[in-house]
Amino acid sequence: MSELTNLKQSVMQQVEERGKLWLERETAKIQAQYEQDLAKLRADKQAQKEVRLKQLKDEHDQQIQQINNQKRQSSLASKQELLQALFNEAVLQMETSDIHEQIDFFNQTMQAFTQEPVQVHFGEKTGRHFNDETYNYLEGLHPQADFSRDLLAGEGGFIISSDKIDYNYLYSRMVEHVQGPLSQKLAQEIFGPRE
Repeated sequence: MSELTNLKQSVMQQVEERGKLWLERETAKIQAQYEQDLAKLRADKQAQKEVRLKQLKDEHDQQIQQINNQKRQSSLASKQELLQALFNEAVLQMETSDIHEQIDFFNQTMQAFTQEPVQVHFGEKTGRHFNDETYNYLEGLHPQADFSRDLLAGEGGFIISSDKIDYNYLYSRMVEHVQGPLSQKLAQEIFGPRE
């Protein structure tokens, strides 16, 4: 019986060792799979976190850009309003300048039109200061000119027409004419270089 017992013990011992090896192998496989799954889960979570962080950063950057754009637009609008107010003030000063200064300006301008017949239309804001005596004085100085008594509504200054060409000396148009080129120069002088 002892041989049978020995054989039985030997078989049991081999089964036990094989069972241990199998258990160790399976445990190692499970552990490796667990670690692999855990690493993948962590990587996926990290990737999701990075994607979300990038989204948040992009949203933040976009909001900051919008705020900066709004700030620039607001600043630009304010500067444009201020420049427009300066040009409007220039027109107003010309329209409200002393009538003798306006007549002197007209007489100087007419020196370029001494050789041809012309027609003159005054703006309302200039012509309303004229009376018959003023027109007689101007007609005496400029016999080649036909002075219309119809005033141009809402305007200061005058238009001289010669050979179907209008030479526009309305104050608002004169300021408009220089406004484009002067705006950038004035903006740099007043506000400094562009941002």
